[in-house]
Amino acid sequence: MKIGDIDLPCVAVFNAAAVKRSTEIISPLGTNLHTIAEFEPDPVTLEMSGSLFKEFSGTKTADQYAEDLAALARRKSVWNYVHNVQGKYGFVSVESCNVDPRERTKAFREFTVDGLFLPLSEYWGRVETLPVVIQNDFGITLEDCQSWTTLPAGSSYATSGSTREVSSEYGTLTQTSGSFANFMPAGSMDGVGEVQVFDGSLRIHSAAHLVGEVLTVKNGLYSVAIDKDQGTISVSYWSGAEYTLIDNFSVGYSLIGVFLRTLRPDRVEVCFCLNGYPTILDWVILEAGKPPQMTVYSLTCSELSPSDSSTGADNFLVLGTGLYVASNQALSISEGVIAGPGKKWIFYEASDPEQEAKNCLVDRQAEWYVSRRW
Repeated sequence: MKIGDIDLPCVAVFNAAAVKRSTEIISPLGTNLHTIAEFEPDPVTLEMSGSLFKEFSGTKTADQYAEDLAALARRKSVWNYVHNVQGKYGFVSVESCNVDPRERTKAFREFTVDGLFLPLSEYWGRVETLPVVIQNDFGITLEDCQSWTTLPAGSSYATSGSTREVSSEYGTLTQTSGSFANFMPAGSMDGVGEVQVFDGSLRIHSAAHLVGEVLTVKNGLYSVAIDKDQGTISVSYWSGAEYTLIDNFSVGYSLIGVFLRTLRPDRVEVCFCLNGYPTILDWVILEAGKPPQMTVYSLTCSELSPSDSSTGADNFLVLGTGLYVASNQALSISEGVIAGPGKKWIFYEASDPEQEAKNCLVDRQAEWYVSRRW
């Protein structure tokens, strides 16, 4: 069974109880008559239970499935959409999630989930944005920028702004410039433009996961691979049929560890661990529909040979044909080293790099949630 983008191998019970509505006999003021007062129906309660185990052809262990299950309770219900489970369509709001610790040494671990079921007939997904521009050295304001929010691929939607379409690993994605959009998913919420995270080849969903191998984060437009042993950040862009490498950038120091600060389907933050201590000074952020953002002082190119240059009126520099680096502060390139104190975005743009570089500075402040349809 799939909830959002999370697979559960064996759900034995999926019980969304009947809708209940309380009524009460109320005597109107000044009369002896009685009328029936009808109240809003209670939300549909949900009970789930089953077993977690390593599937015959799979790679995830029962413990790793338990980690995924816990992520359901940590994230918003808008990402926990179920499509045609026992004829039901809607969002799961998890209140409690329990995995039997007594099964820890066995191949199977029993679990229970309690919460609410929000049917698609009454609820839909909603995203609201309040964009602001990151403080910058170039005098760029919100009026100079465009704010685009990526909607789940294939969904029906209504938005307050204009839309555009972009090609991605997940197919065609619709982006809206509106301050809000309501949407109804068309199917599974997996591979619809969300940010996906892999530890080696293992798909992960929880920020509590301890990264062991190369960490790969991708959003269908860009892919970022962080190799702590090599001290590199490899950035690729979707070129229509595959991810094409931009460069394997060296950060200039050894990464003792890499850990996840935030893991949501709309945003992932990765921090670096130096000398055994995590630092919030150096990180990689990838949001749905945006180029990767890096807050690393210097990046050394290994594949590209960009010309020596420094920012002037524009907030970006050229790395190669169609390849650019943008920043919110003064930036320079010297002998293949990109250096500067600000945030950096590596991106591909074939037609209007100046506009795309400005768009990088927009913080959409997007809020995703489930809303009543009336």
